[in-house]
Amino acid sequence: MQFFLLIKTLLGLLPLVIDCVKAVEAAFPSLAGQSKLGLVMTTVQTAAHHASDMEQSFEAIAAPVQSLVSGVVSTFNAAGIFTHAAAEVVVPAASAISAVPAALMIAGAKGPSPEQALAAYQAGQAGAGDATGD
Repeated sequence: MQFFLLIKTLLGLLPLVIDCVKAVEAAFPSLAGQSKLGLVMTTVQTAAHHASDMEQSFEAIAAPVQSLVSGVVSTFNAAGIFTHAAAEVVVPAASAISAVPAALMIAGAKGPSPEQALAAYQAGQAGAGDATGD
């Protein structure tokens, strides 16, 4: 992907990612960080798959979006916006995110539950390991 297109895409997604991270944290403060990350990434992926104006596929931007989410969480933790102790953010492989089942992406207006997002992430991780021969 071209550098300037990627920067433009990430800057366009930044407000969405910030709002999504805040909403997930507010709704599920005691949920494990990995589960919250899965829900944020599922939300962004769902929007990307249903958007008609995407200039590139979600798979092409999944890893940079994961880094953006991680950076937002780290910044909020460092700034004290999130009041719990900072936890390590686990960033799943891009192949795991792209393996989220379509049924979960169309789970209804409110979207998948955190448990569904985590299950989809874990299923993707298992599939990603199998695909590489691990």
